Amino acid sequence: METSNVATTKKKSAIGTARVGIIDKQTGEVIDEGSLIYVATKVRIRGFFMAMQDGFEYVARMKLKSEELNVLLLLMSRMGYENEIRLTQKEIGDVLTMKRQNVSRALKVLKERGVIAPTHYKTFSLSPDIGWKGKVANMRKCQAQLTRKQLVGSTHAQVI
Repeated sequence: METSNVATTKKKSAIGTARVGIIDKQTGEVIDEGSLIYVATKVRIRGFFMAMQDGFEYVARMKLKSEELNVLLLLMSRMGYENEIRLTQKEIGDVLTMKRQNVSRALKVLKERGVIAPTHYKTFSLSPDIGWKGKVANMRKCQAQLTRKQLVGSTHAQVI
């Protein structure tokens, strides 16, 4: 008995279920029959990060100048895992066609307002209160560390 794996289909719905079976080539008889269900692959979105609504409101109330806002948007667009941003001032200036001193000024404002923080050499980090790219558990740890630093800083300021 010669068989074929040719599928016979009867579309049941828009979801994509179908009847399939193994067909005997000599008789045309369906030997083994079952259902085929289409399952979509998981969609991966490149460049995705979580945005915090309160953080965005905080940024909006800052009344940033256009160059400062453009730098912030570029930094967020290049943000890697755990909010790491690896861009030099020259790279930022080249992408945004800005002078290096204007980039430097914009970064200074963003740092002073707590939107970004320098981490390592030529690396920045976006405040996790504004956005996050990574595991939520790590975001909570990072937020707790920042809160502890702020509490320690305010205690030292009161003592002095």
